[in-house]
Amino acid sequence: MKTLSNTRVTYASLIAAVVLSAVPYTTFAVSQPAASPVMRGFCANLTQDEQNISTNIDNRSSKLSAAQAAAATKLQQTRATVDATVATDRANWDSTRQANFTKLEGKATADTQKQAVTSFEQTVLAAVATRRGAVDSARTTFRTAEDAAIASRQSQVDSAFANFKSAVSGAEAAAQTSCSAGVTAATVRVTFVSALATARTNFKS
Repeated sequence: MKTLSNTRVTYASLIAAVVLSAVPYTTFAVSQPAASPVMRGFCANLTQDEQNISTNIDNRSSKLSAAQAAAATKLQQTRATVDATVATDRANWDSTRQANFTKLEGKATADTQKQAVTSFEQTVLAAVATRRGAVDSARTTFRTAEDAAIASRQSQVDSAFANFKSAVSGAEAAAQTSCSAGVTAATVRVTFVSALATARTNFKS
């Protein structure tokens, strides 16, 4: 469970980074429309601004994918370490148990004693096998559920990010259309910034 929590924390941190910096608000800060050079140049600079936004989003997407891959690798390494530890412990227990069996067998002289020791050993070994089977099954069940939870969460993140990128692309296309149609730069700018803000809000939620 700790590994799953760490994975979620990693994803959450990256999501926050995307929400806070995927779209540069220093360029598109909402303000009252005014016929300033910045306003008049908005449509002229829109293509370059869109390229900057696209580069920023692509960089964040790459970091998110890398973090997801790193989390998956770390999870597998953790599981491998656990499995190796369990195997080593079991081997040590088997060795100690067999040593005790050998001592017990050495003390049995009569046939009835030998039969009792053999029966005891078989009972112990059967109990060990049952216990190990239950532990292995529980571990497998947990890991299957953990994998499903991680996959579901990753799918949600990927879907939300895809929707965010689609919303940004839609806002960019609408802005280009408005600029081409002769809508004032101030109006286009405010509409564009509002659409980006909505995209960011939806992605965060």
